[in-house]
Amino acid sequence: MKKFLILIIALTLSSQTAFALYNDVPEEHEYYYAINALQRLNRLPEYASNSFDPDKKANFIDLYEMIFAFTRTPLTSEINLPYTNTENDAPYAPILQSALNFHLTQAQGAKPQFNPNLQVTKGQALKTLFSSLGIGTDTFFDKENYIFIDLSPTSKLAPIAQKAAQLFIFEDKATLFKMAKRPTRGEIADYILKINNHIPTSEIIIEIQNTSNSSNEFTKTENTLIQHPGFDSLLTTWTKIKEDYPKNSEIGEQELIYSAIEGLVDALGDKYSAFQTPLDAENLLNSINGNYQGLGMVVEMIEEQVTIIAPMKNSPAEEAGLKSGDIITKVDDQEIAGLNLQEATAKIKGPAGTDVKLEIVRDSSILNFTITRAEISTTTVTYEVQTNSLGTKLGYIDISLFSENTYVDFLKAAEALIAEDVRGFIIDLRNNPGGIMLIAVNIIGEFTELIVPGVILEYSNNKLENINTSGNGLIKDYQSVILVNEGSASASEIVAGTLQDLNTSTILGQTTFGKGTVQEVEVFDDNSLLKLTISKWLTRDGRSINSIGVTPDIIFGDIESTIKDEQLLKAQEQFR
Repeated sequence: MKKFLILIIALTLSSQTAFALYNDVPEEHEYYYAINALQRLNRLPEYASNSFDPDKKANFIDLYEMIFAFTRTPLTSEINLPYTNTENDAPYAPILQSALNFHLTQAQGAKPQFNPNLQVTKGQALKTLFSSLGIGTDTFFDKENYIFIDLSPTSKLAPIAQKAAQLFIFEDKATLFKMAKRPTRGEIADYILKINNHIPTSEIIIEIQNTSNSSNEFTKTENTLIQHPGFDSLLTTWTKIKEDYPKNSEIGEQELIYSAIEGLVDALGDKYSAFQTPLDAENLLNSINGNYQGLGMVVEMIEEQVTIIAPMKNSPAEEAGLKSGDIITKVDDQEIAGLNLQEATAKIKGPAGTDVKLEIVRDSSILNFTITRAEISTTTVTYEVQTNSLGTKLGYIDISLFSENTYVDFLKAAEALIAEDVRGFIIDLRNNPGGIMLIAVNIIGEFTELIVPGVILEYSNNKLENINTSGNGLIKDYQSVILVNEGSASASEIVAGTLQDLNTSTILGQTTFGKGTVQEVEVFDDNSLLKLTISKWLTRDGRSINSIGVTPDIIFGDIESTIKDEQLLKAQEQFR
């Protein structure tokens, strides 16, 4: 049984008495109107300093406090927090306890901890706001007119994005949803005001309801599980552990559930599918958004070995000399054999400025590195004008990752270089581990005016789905060379492979990594995360590059030539 809070509210400015506004929200501030309107209605928290701090990245406590202030829901005075690192007299304890009572959050694990400074993502914020404020979302929305290019219409978060668009919650670039973006407190206020404008009634209704799924509410797949003979064994095992195991009091229910989910995913034998607890899920979303602390590399579990897919460009990992295909065997002199990917990466990551020692197996050699962790840059696109030996002006664009902002930044770079009257483009995808598939497809669309498959998805039922290019063709009339190497993976290979099929670009460098599958990311209510392979992908001509890679038109260079950038010079030579 799940207890949830339904809140339906609509407000009018004329019915409230004005009072002193926050002293740190000037009229020229982007979210002045939203903050001003809500505060005049007494629907925002009151602070002793009378400061709202609108540009601060919102954490979960900020979000919960603003929800309770907006709904005028009194905070509980009975506090018994289940977290091992949080005292009941903490300043935010009443807010957190109220959030627990209304199931806006829940404690996880045998020894749950809570980080009051953990920033909320845009996807998490809108999901929480919609569910707590009674805003319904439609799973069966019109996918033909779906506008977002950085979130698949089949994603679990797509109905949230679609509802956000209906409420006029847009980014500067309306076609970007930016699910992993960290909104500010001012943006959260703007979300709330736009939600308020959507709610039709003028009354406040706060209702606690109990709901439960009866068997006829389960899907066909869920009923198959429930009716399976093995499901009884699962329930019996759970009961025996909780009732008869001598140390059952030391094992939390959430820990058992997480372990069961991990077992389900591990049984797939798929190196790219994984379940992650809330902390590790936060790190993954940060990396997708291009904002995190660590070494700056993408790793996967391949044949039970922690393997580097690619070091990020200009990252500590790249500067130290780590390369695609390196196998990590020790972290800080400790063997990591037998650890899962989540446990291994937990040992590798850490705060910026701290050191970590890695033992690497490369071919038949054992190498040791001591690397200082750093803040990884959020910039995924850099560009400059270059000149080859013949004096030809060229536009050089380096794409380090396909994240939420990459497409827009690519357009800005290309337009700036065109204004410089360049003769052609070099697109550098070396050591680009991939990222968001739809961003890659949109970039392909700038090389051609044809509306053709940028990538073809092949599902388990053999169904094929074409993800078409836009046909914008911004640089279609320019000669282009795409630089790749063994660290170019996933979305990078989509770009290289399909541009090769279209014969619009010359692919130069080394054979790419060979990751030809697509993963869907689903973030659960407790902020844990499932990354599941949902399909294979094929290039425009139907080629699968999985475990093969994209073979360049011009094979040139090795790790040494990459360091000296002889590959870049070779690319420049292609222009006359």
